[in-house]
Amino acid sequence: MIAVDQYNPAALHKVDLKGLEASLKELKAKGVKNIFVFAHEEAFTAGCHPDADNMAAHPTDRDKFLELLRENGCEYFFVGHDHFYDWMEIKNWRWPSDYALNQIVAGTAGAPFYPDKTYFGGHDGYELVRLDHRQNTYGYLLVTVNDAPKADEKAVSVKYVPLAL
Repeated sequence: MIAVDQYNPAALHKVDLKGLEASLKELKAKGVKNIFVFAHEEAFTAGCHPDADNMAAHPTDRDKFLELLRENGCEYFFVGHDHFYDWMEIKNWRWPSDYALNQIVAGTAGAPFYPDKTYFGGHDGYELVRLDHRQNTYGYLLVTVNDAPKADEKAVSVKYVPLAL
């Protein structure tokens, strides 16, 4: 898992693309099959914060970030930021048809809840599909990695587990 910083005062809402690229190449060179990236903010607005308050504030850099993930086979991007659970599938007409990036917001750890405004803002040619969304519930993610999946199995499964309070 690679955690990236988006709060450098000189470059808010951006990540160190050169550092990320070096880390991704290092993991690929070691033969790592499943790479996960974590950040606080989303690549695309998932329901509450405006584009100016996440990576969409800098679409050129955001697109370079997304392309680095695609080039290195990363299929899961985990974030917090919005106080709800949301699973967004991101596709782009420039990408291979069998590739999608999963942006999963898990901001359900105890802060006040945010309202859902659905997907709004600039999508710049990306197709954003909501696969799941949960409001007003606390919970966590359970991520399971299968290093030797059979033909009918997924290498990675993600499950949102709501807390019973």
